[in-house]
Amino acid sequence: MFKDKSFTVLCVLISVLLVINWFTWSTIRETQQRIEWLQGNLNSLHSNITSEVSGVRHVVQQLKNDARWWTPAEVDFLDVDRDKAQVKISWSLREYKDGSQVMLNYQKPGEQEYTQIVPREESMGRFSVVLPVDVPREPVINLSVEKVRGHKNLAANTAVEEKSVSDTVNENLMYYISVQDGDTIRTSETQSLNLKGLNYKLFSPLMVRVRLMDNGEITVSAHHDLMGNPRYDIEEIYLETRQGNGNVLERWPLDNEKIPEEGIYHLNVTTTEDYETLYLVVKYSGGLKVEREIM
Repeated sequence: MFKDKSFTVLCVLISVLLVINWFTWSTIRETQQRIEWLQGNLNSLHSNITSEVSGVRHVVQQLKNDARWWTPAEVDFLDVDRDKAQVKISWSLREYKDGSQVMLNYQKPGEQEYTQIVPREESMGRFSVVLPVDVPREPVINLSVEKVRGHKNLAANTAVEEKSVSDTVNENLMYYISVQDGDTIRTSETQSLNLKGLNYKLFSPLMVRVRLMDNGEITVSAHHDLMGNPRYDIEEIYLETRQGNGNVLERWPLDNEKIPEEGIYHLNVTTTEDYETLYLVVKYSGGLKVEREIM
């Protein structure tokens, strides 16, 4: 009899626990569904707000463009070679009055003062100027150097130092338009033209990563796209170790993988002599050679 009552009580307790668990699960499930519903609404609201903000920005930019008394300039590079080039800047005036004095004011890289030039009127309210500009004489080479101390297979004992070597020379041509009509003078906002764009007509930008191990091992990978038709092609890339007087101690050419539309180079060597400086040297067609000091 006692056993029957104990069994009954146990069954009742299990039933109560199952009911409680079912209610708890139902409540959690319902809460999860509400959270998912709220998250969906928030995502939809965020998407709508982003779309609205983008639309407002577009309208504001369009209003600015419509309010401009001049159209944004069009820029074309002409007659590009390694020593010189010409850039044509064209624009239109929306409220041009015949007889108004129109000027282009420009500042070349490295100059402090602006120079004024009278543009050529191509048609009523349409003007252009052609300026001679100096071409950046060296290709864009993005060089990243990684120095690793310790055995390369023991991450716990490895210390890494990284640095990037890049050109920081200012190559921006600054210009603005001014129009004088009687005693009234209007000037546009100052525009910037990056002359490094000329480089892409002459050279393919080169990305190089160098890894230096403290045991003398050097790993190099280089990459450039073969898209377009640059005037100068890469013929060879190699590393050189040198002494302070410039004497070359060792030289290692990078292996070139023949892959369509890509130029990929690799090198893995171990130095056998102590050196003071390490250089990356790139030889281009036409007898052009460019080098970067790695360390």
